[in-house]
Amino acid sequence: MHLGGHYESGAPRRVDIGEGVVVSGLVRSAQDCSALANADVEHWQTDGAGRYTERMRGRLATGADGRFRFETDWPGAPLPHIHFIVTAPGHQRLVTQWVGDEPTDRIELDLVLERID
Repeated sequence: MHLGGHYESGAPRRVDIGEGVVVSGLVRSAQDCSALANADVEHWQTDGAGRYTERMRGRLATGADGRFRFETDWPGAPLPHIHFIVTAPGHQRLVTQWVGDEPTDRIELDLVLERID
């Protein structure tokens, strides 16, 4: 998947980048559905006005149970979405997006990485 023109490397390590929407989930290995501890989850999105800004970028690591959680604002893009890049040792990098339509205060998703053989 293409990173798009708004991607900037080096997102700061921080959990919460806004408020009102809790994004949580689990990073798993496609090989056996096991949870991946210490996977790197980078995310970025637009602010409420539809602009990509430094404030709306973050990076965090999954816990020992493979789970992640951060709080953000509802994306203000015409088609609301949040970009993700997920990496873990021994696995291929995942580049993906969550896409929504109706505002919500909770987003839950599993992010599954292919094993490198």
